Amino acid sequence: MREYVHIEGDQFSGQELSVQLRTSYADHPLVIGPRYQPKDLYLMPVYNLGEMSSGLIIYGIGEHGVHLAKQLKTGNFLRTYEARCKFGRATDNYFEEGRTKEKTTFKRAELASFLRLIGKTVSSHRPIIFRSLGIDMHSQEAFQLFCSGPTRPFSQQTLPLLFGLKCLHFKPPEFTLQLVAVNEEEEFIGTLVHGLGLKMKSTACISSLRCVRYGYFKVENALLDKEWTVEGVINNIGICSENTSQDKLSPVSPNIMADDPSTRQSFLEQIEKNKDKFVVTESPVIR
Repeated sequence: MREYVHIEGDQFSGQELSVQLRTSYADHPLVIGPRYQPKDLYLMPVYNLGEMSSGLIIYGIGEHGVHLAKQLKTGNFLRTYEARCKFGRATDNYFEEGRTKEKTTFKRAELASFLRLIGKTVSSHRPIIFRSLGIDMHSQEAFQLFCSGPTRPFSQQTLPLLFGLKCLHFKPPEFTLQLVAVNEEEEFIGTLVHGLGLKMKSTACISSLRCVRYGYFKVENALLDKEWTVEGVINNIGICSENTSQDKLSPVSPNIMADDPSTRQSFLEQIEKNKDKFVVTESPVIR
């Protein structure tokens, strides 16, 4: 509350006057109402997790924060998930909480065959990623883009795209996957896990799904329950401020490696060393 200067004493009595700072009750919340209204703290999420997911969510707070959130959303950065899964059970919603549709054995689930299956799955998604860029596959632009590393679409209207899939833990019936995707939903990840279970001559469902990274933002920088205070939110804004610079918010290229200056320089050096191994033409090469 605001304060005002209060002078106490009689100036004609010859005694010394006392000057004090007192609280102004004209500024008291009981007089003027709540200090802050809900509309003063407008929140906007960059993306929304599904009903069965947990993990990292990025919010913009206030007018400036909402502006940054819109820029992040336009950048269409990749999201990284950790999915804990189980062999031997299929459900109606691909999650362990769903209604059981089928139970199977998992005796044929071996690590070597599972790793080969993961590699084939990632390779099968690469043509879809290239087609989603909306550029001529035989152009000079496409050549330079693909040589500089993996690419992502700027549009959020594409099909779900899988950029990476890694097995972090494998001890049947339990296994843990790390997925890197864009424009994905829970159903896409659920069907992917279910399909992997079928290819392993079994079935599979998700026990838990957690988002651990979005672009430059990592789950280590997220607010915990005990930090949900005004001071904690302000401190977290300061920690995340390094990830909200203009060059990181608005990528100028769909090249993923362009987000990291260190990896970008290494890729450019590799292209310069191996440029004699590529053929660049304006029309498709006839082999």
